[in-house]
Amino acid sequence: EKDINLSFALSLENMLKAFGFRVIMTRTSDHGTQDSNANTIREKKVSDIKNRLNLIENTDIECFISLHQNIFQIEKDSGTQVFFGQTNAFSRIYAENIQGFVKQNLQPENTRCVKGCERNIYLMYHTTKPAVLVECGFMSNSNELSQLLDKNYQNKLNFCILNGIIMGRKSILNG
Repeated sequence: EKDINLSFALSLENMLKAFGFRVIMTRTSDHGTQDSNANTIREKKVSDIKNRLNLIENTDIECFISLHQNIFQIEKDSGTQVFFGQTNAFSRIYAENIQGFVKQNLQPENTRCVKGCERNIYLMYHTTKPAVLVECGFMSNSNELSQLLDKNYQNKLNFCILNGIIMGRKSILNG
């Protein structure tokens, strides 16, 4: 999952920059953001997640976007689904626009709806900034996994995310 996520993230970073967005990445390689004095796996995970939250909260960002891949026991499950942080009302606007662009332009059969993130998703629950989590697809579905690994498909999905962000921004600015 981490390799697919990073590939998606680097591609999305390039698209966002091409459209004039200032992008701050929480990671650009296969390394965490944990403090050097974190020794155990638990200490490293806690340090990493707190450092990411600190970066999000202390940076002037329009929207925090977290990219992930889904997995489920039943192989037939498929489709992108967008979740939103519930502490900032703009999060839902971004999420609905991203999900809408995905359905309209890439996955017309997708029946998934946006959902609010629960407490167990630390960054999404604790950030006060607009925040969305995009589950790009299901790695447990062999057909969808093939798509998720394909750079052309990644670009198409990222273009939907980009357009969702642009339209979300427009909706927010127009009140």
